[in-house]
Amino acid sequence: MRKATKKNALYAQSGGVSAVINASAAGVIDACMKHRSRIGRLYAGRDGIVGALTLVVGGIGVSNIMNVVVEERTKEIGIKMALGAKRRYVIGQFLVETRLITVVGGIAGFLISWSICAVFPSLGFQEFIGDPRISFQVAAITTTILGAIGLLAGYFPARAAATLRPVEALR
Repeated sequence: MRKATKKNALYAQSGGVSAVINASAAGVIDACMKHRSRIGRLYAGRDGIVGALTLVVGGIGVSNIMNVVVEERTKEIGIKMALGAKRRYVIGQFLVETRLITVVGGIAGFLISWSICAVFPSLGFQEFIGDPRISFQVAAITTTILGAIGLLAGYFPARAAATLRPVEALR
């Protein structure tokens, strides 16, 4: 005969095997949900870092494009400066071009994101990955950051163009 232990008494009080299995399953499900929540926060943090690095790389690209534009148009800048153009006009011209490049790139990125969000649900992966959505708040913050990075990336080549001396620029 079995000895009456605490475990056996608990088993008898709990309602048998099904109650023990249900209690164990509930504990496992609760642990999985806590773990899933932690993983979700890790993915959100990782996505934020990837997004920030993407914006920085985009800023570097804009800066490189503007450096090439300044090099190609050095004589034009020299002529403008020789005719009396002020530094702020030269800087303004290049900043307008920078903003145009940034806006076109931002619109293209938004359209690509929107099309992915529109097509993705028809592929049937919602159960595994979720349903992608574009958040207005995130889009507004990203647009602001993109504009600031574009402005900063274009300012330094524009300043370099504005500091050229007309005689040196015309060579």
